[in-house]
Amino acid sequence: MLVGIARSGFRKEPKSTDDTRLARILRDYSRQHPREGYRKAARHAAMQLGEPVNHKRAFRVWRREGLIVP
Repeated sequence: MLVGIARSGFRKEPKSTDDTRLARILRDYSRQHPREGYRKAARHAAMQLGEPVNHKRAFRVWRREGLIVP
């Protein structure tokens, strides 16, 4: 026990993810390339952001923004 706190109750705080920038990049990419899906858009976003973008995160944002492939 660490200062009266059980190990199982002591956890890291989750990183807050600000998806606004990612959402903007995905929206712009969807407008420019309407026939391409979220996976290619996620790769493009990773290049724009300079950090890896998990395809599951990109899909979650893609769906939340209401983007679709006709």
